[in-house]
Order: sequence, then C-alpha cells, then structure tokens
Amino acid sequence: MHLKIPKISHDETVSAFIKGLRFHETLWSKLLHKRPSTVAKLLAIAKNYANTDDAEKLIRQRLQMKSTERLASPTRRQSRPPRAV
Repeated sequence: MHLKIPKISHDETVSAFIKGLRFHETLWSKLLHKRPSTVAKLLAIAKNYANTDDAEKLIRQRLQMKSTERLASPTRRQSRPPRAV
C-alpha cells in the first residue's frame, strides 16, 4: 500500500516527522545524523527504534520481577525447620 500526498516531498515529510519528535531524543538524534531520503526509509528506522525500545522495556520489567521475587523468597536459614534441642 502506497500513500501519496500531492505536493509534499519526501524531504518535507521527513522534516515534519523529525520536528514532531519531542520525547524521543535517541531517535531524533539518529534521524538528524542519518537523515533518511525517503518516507519508507524513515518508517523503517522508526519501526526499528520502536522494536528496540519495546525490547528494552521488557528486559527492564523482567529484571525488576526477578529482583522482586528474590526479595520475596525466604532465605535458606528461614526455610529450614528449627533444630530440636
């Protein structure tokens, strides 16, 4: 599916997209450094960034869950029955 908007060049579209990035400094700087020449290239870079960002969030969540589980699990000494005297 190709989207065509008359009288708007790829360069104008890329510029508008980059100007609209307010909270994603990493993507913003990457696009300024390696400015894509077409909208297809722009969307590929943005999609790759989104996939990477989602993966990082999942990793952080899993690490946080593991650390919470470690804190909630009993230590070895607590899991043993008390000694008979």
